[in-house]
Amino acid sequence: MPENRDMSLDRNPLKHQLSIYGPAALLVVAAFVLAFQFIKPAPPDHVVIASGGVDGAYYAFAKRYAEYLAREGITLEVRATNGSVENLALLGSGEVSLALVQGGVDGGVSAPALTSLGSVYYEPLWLFHRRDLEMKRLSDLAGARLAVGPQGSGTRALASRLLADNGIVEQAAWADLGGEGAVEALLAGDVDAAFFVISANSGAVRRLLTDPRITLADFTRSEAYGRRYRFLRHLELPEGVVDLAANIPDRT
Repeated sequence: MPENRDMSLDRNPLKHQLSIYGPAALLVVAAFVLAFQFIKPAPPDHVVIASGGVDGAYYAFAKRYAEYLAREGITLEVRATNGSVENLALLGSGEVSLALVQGGVDGGVSAPALTSLGSVYYEPLWLFHRRDLEMKRLSDLAGARLAVGPQGSGTRALASRLLADNGIVEQAAWADLGGEGAVEALLAGDVDAAFFVISANSGAVRRLLTDPRITLADFTRSEAYGRRYRFLRHLELPEGVVDLAANIPDRT
């Protein structure tokens, strides 16, 4: 339920039939006053952008921006972070001027102090769980061991919000794991389910889609989520789109 594709600049919307949602990744800039020199504005030649983990899409995407701006004589310093919540905090404190932020994450930062430069790409929200775990709705995860993403990440912020609206409050059994760490924990049986806001082309997603012990949750109340959360979009993953020969996923 958030926007992200590989870490490429692909602008094509991802599709997902299993009722996955996608919030958009946003490029946000802290409001500032331009200094004028000889009547003309003097653009900065060094800017800091908050991205995400070094293995994630935000970091790779920010690096692409840095390469482009370097050709224009501008140094874009890419700062690795835990994700969207931390990025907004860095914007609010003035430690960075730009940040990639997951749609729907506010981080408690006053909106008038920030300006969005627009949506960048869709980021799918994936919920994988053990195949032997009976789950039809998020409320069925009450008491389950969940990997909800690191503190400060957009994944954790979104997962916590959706779970809370389904009557599940944060619990000690929740693990601060994301990415490969969450994948390993799920495959090892250390957690029952795991949330990811990650590219459809990521190795983590492919590993879980192809493991017979794990299944992808279907958000059966997709229309309700779309109406309640304006920052979410319903995306579809067609049957067989990941692997035609193995027919993964095996349903739509």
